[in-house]
Amino acid sequence: MSAESTETGRLALDEGWPSLFDDLPAADRYLITQTVAAGWHEGWTPDREDVRCLVEFHCGEIDFDEYRNRVLAKH
Repeated sequence: MSAESTETGRLALDEGWPSLFDDLPAADRYLITQTVAAGWHEGWTPDREDVRCLVEFHCGEIDFDEYRNRVLAKH
């Protein structure tokens, strides 16, 4: 599954990877989606791991240094 809905051409993170968003309040879902959407509109295609790391960072499960290390390790 991907983050983009092929039918609508829009970013649909909660549809592509619903388990990442199951326990999040609507406000947190919105913030994460908007954060990813900013990059997506610039040509970035996030994968599940990208979004999972962002959710973990947002929820305080990992700190900024760990988030940055994961992002840098992918590139």
